[in-house]
Amino acid sequence: MPSPLCFQRAPTGRDACRITGEQILKGEWTVGFRGSWWHQASGGWQKPLPFLKGCLIEYSANGQAICKSTGKKLVKGEPRFVCKNGSNKVYLSLDAAAKLLRPIIASVQQSFQVSQFEGLDLLAQPDREAVFRSFDACSEGDVGMGATTPGPSEPSEDIGFGSARKRQKLVDQGTMEGILTVSGNGKPTQPQLTDFEKQRMAQIERNRQVLSSLKTPFMEAILKPQPRPTPKRKSLTKPLPPPPSRRSLRQQGKSPYGSSARDADIENVAPDTGSTPEQDSTRPRHQPGDIDFKCLEEQPKSDASFLRLLSSGSTGSVGPEGPEAAMEPKGHKVTVGELTLREEDVVKVTPTAVVLLGFQDRGDELVVAGGDKTGHVGLWHLRSGRGGQRGLAQQDNTMEGTDDDSDLLTFAPHSQMLSGLKWAGGRGQASCLFTASYDGSVRRLDAGVGRWLLSYSSAESEYSAFECSTDGQTGYLADKDGFLEIVDMRTGSVAQSCRLHGKKVNALEVDPAGKGLLVSASTDATVSVWDVRALGSTPEALATLRHLKSCHGARFCPSGASKVVTTSFDDTLAIWDFGTDARVSIRHNNNTGRWLSPFKALWDWCGDNVLVGGMMRTVDMYDSAGKPSGQLSSEHMSAIPCRMCTHPQHPVLATATGSGRIHVFQRQQ
Repeated sequence: MPSPLCFQRAPTGRDACRITGEQILKGEWTVGFRGSWWHQASGGWQKPLPFLKGCLIEYSANGQAICKSTGKKLVKGEPRFVCKNGSNKVYLSLDAAAKLLRPIIASVQQSFQVSQFEGLDLLAQPDREAVFRSFDACSEGDVGMGATTPGPSEPSEDIGFGSARKRQKLVDQGTMEGILTVSGNGKPTQPQLTDFEKQRMAQIERNRQVLSSLKTPFMEAILKPQPRPTPKRKSLTKPLPPPPSRRSLRQQGKSPYGSSARDADIENVAPDTGSTPEQDSTRPRHQPGDIDFKCLEEQPKSDASFLRLLSSGSTGSVGPEGPEAAMEPKGHKVTVGELTLREEDVVKVTPTAVVLLGFQDRGDELVVAGGDKTGHVGLWHLRSGRGGQRGLAQQDNTMEGTDDDSDLLTFAPHSQMLSGLKWAGGRGQASCLFTASYDGSVRRLDAGVGRWLLSYSSAESEYSAFECSTDGQTGYLADKDGFLEIVDMRTGSVAQSCRLHGKKVNALEVDPAGKGLLVSASTDATVSVWDVRALGSTPEALATLRHLKSCHGARFCPSGASKVVTTSFDDTLAIWDFGTDARVSIRHNNNTGRWLSPFKALWDWCGDNVLVGGMMRTVDMYDSAGKPSGQLSSEHMSAIPCRMCTHPQHPVLATATGSGRIHVFQRQQ
């Protein structure tokens, strides 16, 4: 079997120790558990000394555990090693642990001794000696041994001590004291029994003689030596492996003709990891280097036309809202009744469920980007005054077209589910699209260069949330273990690493008012506000809100007030004033189940109301007091809108569903 531990020198200096948070320098020894990827350590990397201090020796509670090195079951009551890496554990037998841990102990030189293993002092004396024998720690100077550690001795063949629990009981009672002695040359001598042990052995022999003298059939059966079991005869022919189970095309998510079911609303991707079942574990997690701006539809003219559109943006408005509306990026007084959905404003932009979407911050055109669960990013240009050219009238949803039709393009910059999507760096032609994924990469679409630039990547981390500053120079990446990395997006280097939560981070957002605040929502049922200027290695939150279940959304109020709207699986929304710790709880059905993306509530344009998707294919609206203030619905929205976003300059709302469609609600003239 392959070794369950990875012991190697760090190829880069970007990783941090999962135990201490210290940066691991390039070329420094690291320890990790072998993951599903050949170059990835499950749970991250650790420095050797914290890893050894986290190892535990204990008695096997049952006979179900398996040694990950040999594949053999560990006997109940026998000592075993437990190696930890975050929430992951690996069980090893004594011999396997000694073989794997010797080079790790040698790498720390005299900083760690075998006698320092946690739980060693709780073992019975014979088991402690067995541990020392496994590590060949018989004398001073051996690997991991100190001068005060006694050498091992061979157990006596005359006396059996029974199970490990009985041995421990004898140690606690003091009845094993003096049983084993060691001569001056380190050789075991004959056992020396105490007076109590001699009386006990004599009493046992007298009882045995009395029982044997009874001559009853029952006692003869007990005293009679048991016959040796006859070995089972092995079959000469090996049984054939069972054939693979058959699965219908419907179960595989395919149409009767064998192609992928493009209209399926069911997401065939695990919501927590974003990895597909058929993913090849031998291929790289993401494509290295930069990627050309080439859409999957293979339309070079459309690519060039869209690049010109993205790079020619301005902050002034030429649309029906007029220049006054464009010069007022926030504060739109919009009622729900003013927004409507037209048939041509519904388009399928990605092959699978859209999990993130956002408008480009410009006033002359409507450009929206959406990312799905398989790493695809769709760019959709809504033509002014008539919506997009691709509507529900195209029932085949092939997302193919001519070179002149450049309203919708689809790209594949990532290989796994997107965890972040944001337009940043400025308005209009200065804005760039940043995307992050579970595959450990962060890319920046620069229209001036015409490429998806690789801004940052990690070989081990699975980033579950991403946020960046408005100027696009600083990125915030959180992973499934609750760690946060602050990255300089200009150089691709990690400026700081720390742990915010004990479990997966599901959402991050930077305060739009520029106060240096960061809000995070986690699976540990908490939402916390942090000062990014004073995080440190062990950060303390400025304020924390606790829900009953996992939290998946947290958004700052755009008006600049110290308010955050949160979304939790406990079927509540919370409008939380983290300055005064006041909380308004709103009952809302957030039980989206397995196949839908969790809801994430957001504020409207003024910050007076919150918007969230509804299970009845609606957009629900609540005021700051928690009372329902309106509802959006349309016959053209045929699925549940799980995710949504608002336009930064116009009263426009975009919603996304599990089928990959985006619906754009606008104010009609």
